[in-house]
Amino acid sequence: MPHMDGYSVCRIAREKNNLPIIFLTAKGEEEDKLRGYDCGADDYITKPFSLRVLLAKVNALLRRSMTGDQGSCLRGGGIWLIPSERKVMVDEKEIDLTYKEFELLLFFMQNKGQVFSREQLLNRIWGYDFEGSSRTIDTHMKTLRKKLGSEGKHLVTLIRSGYKFEE
Repeated sequence: MPHMDGYSVCRIAREKNNLPIIFLTAKGEEEDKLRGYDCGADDYITKPFSLRVLLAKVNALLRRSMTGDQGSCLRGGGIWLIPSERKVMVDEKEIDLTYKEFELLLFFMQNKGQVFSREQLLNRIWGYDFEGSSRTIDTHMKTLRKKLGSEGKHLVTLIRSGYKFEE
């Protein structure tokens, strides 16, 4: 990378969010690996590597990140989300969401301000083996916004980019 190394990128990324980070690198010395973990990497894979093993590690990290700290309450605008109870409140009223709608909202609220493409959302919420259309995301976002009422404004569409949760 021309302007900064992977360790710096990892450090900066870790300060901004808690998404999983895997180093894919040719640097295989013990000191390099320890430095990567010290910067905030969740895993460190040296080249050459097996694509099947990489995919297994990515899936394991994604599963763990999706079920992270379920005890805390998330808040964004007038939306309160309680993961441990799978409960969503808007203006002190409980909102009924489908499983996928809840997972989408939880994911967005855990990653506020970050833009996700349809493909990234499908992989995260529906899984890598989903065979439907990416337009499924559009439909779910539309119904989720409708159920959230005026607070649905926090789910922002970025044309040709994807979606994000914005306060």
